[in-house]
Amino acid sequence: MPVSSITASMDPLIDPAPRPASKLERPAQRVLTRVIIALILSASAALITRQLLNQIDTVRSQLEMIRFAQLIWPLVATLMAIMVDTLCWHWAVAASTGRPRGLKFVESFAILNASNLSKYLPGKFWAYGLQAQILRTRGVPVAATLHANVTVIFSAITAAGWLLTFGALWLPNRLGAIASAAILSALLICVHLYYGPLVAILVRFLKRRFAWSLPIEAPSKVTYLTLVLLYLVNLALLGSAAAFVLSALGGALTPARFAAVTIITAVSWLVGYAAFMRPSSSPLVSVFARRR
Repeated sequence: MPVSSITASMDPLIDPAPRPASKLERPAQRVLTRVIIALILSASAALITRQLLNQIDTVRSQLEMIRFAQLIWPLVATLMAIMVDTLCWHWAVAASTGRPRGLKFVESFAILNASNLSKYLPGKFWAYGLQAQILRTRGVPVAATLHANVTVIFSAITAAGWLLTFGALWLPNRLGAIASAAILSALLICVHLYYGPLVAILVRFLKRRFAWSLPIEAPSKVTYLTLVLLYLVNLALLGSAAAFVLSALGGALTPARFAAVTIITAVSWLVGYAAFMRPSSSPLVSVFARRR
């Protein structure tokens, strides 16, 4: 539901689109932004390097067990998953601002994946802060950037929930499996149907109660469904990449085990959202670090 007017406020979350800066302010802001981004990305690279060096012996020994040809599909699948993830974020930003042509896909790819390097630092606010700062210079309000990320998180969790629902059907207890799948399905359908309306209700409440006019739009059901379907593809690609690496390390997997590894690995990517004060970890790295 579109929100029309934007009231001026000192709160950065509901600040309108950035006002034109003076000729003296603009270069200074650009330099400061670049310095902060460089520091955060440098710290991220240092932490990734340290973690790799701590596990270098294990990683080296297991890489020696794998032929390069066995890594082609995992690498391709991971790159495809990154592209799908970028597309989801790109569309979420467009849906949150109501401007489908606001950002180019190339810009979204650079902003998202550069900021995602900071997820290896403790906390999650680094990536969101970088995105908010960069997008604000392109006319995207901070509230819209945060709302786009919330929409992405919910759609990814919904996609993972459908994977769990599918996996629940193979639980040993047939009755319990069907009941679990039915409960999960009902919850996920509610999220899909009511996520957009709940956002619209929240926007109206904040405007009526606190006179805050948030410059965001609630995603339509079609947009949310599209994001969920794309994240199903994204998670399946990541999961299959890990399953292929695991089969290369420990021998061929049966179709059932391959599907189980794909689902479990895909869902494990979402654990990082809960680990707010700990560095995120990749399940693909865990596959390299452990033997089956």
